[in-house]
Amino acid sequence: MDKLLPIIIPGTIVILGAILAIIINRYFDKRNKLLASKREQLEKIFAPLEILSKVNKQEFTRFQKIVNHIPGEREFIEQSIWYPNNLEIKRIIMTQSHLLDHMPNEFLDILDHVNLWLFVYDAKYDKKTHHDHVYAGPHGKPYPTHADEFIFKKASMYRKLLNQ
Repeated sequence: MDKLLPIIIPGTIVILGAILAIIINRYFDKRNKLLASKREQLEKIFAPLEILSKVNKQEFTRFQKIVNHIPGEREFIEQSIWYPNNLEIKRIIMTQSHLLDHMPNEFLDILDHVNLWLFVYDAKYDKKTHHDHVYAGPHGKPYPTHADEFIFKKASMYRKLLNQ
């Protein structure tokens, strides 16, 4: 037994060390995959939606403050800012949602609003059947501000997580 003890103790330590190394390696592999997933979600979904939402909100405030003596200013906001931004919001949600574990209701609410806004926009500029400003809110689907809050919180949370 005295001759086996010097063989058993180091062998046991090596085996326990190997098991510990495997456990630690698996933990870091899972963590790295999770971080890579969150980075991709931030880069392809939350950061772009955050920027587009902030620009749309800023332009909405400007849109409301414009008095009628500035010809074409409201149409410029609709055509050159909101229309391309809303198309991009729709594209991001429709093409990048596979990166998420599940589809948040906030995204569905934004998509619902954007689809209605684009429909009214099409009626105004392409079909020329709508003659007022393009709102999807008052008589349609109000803009889901809770969705903006969701996007901003997720983007902020992912930035903090990735910058640790």
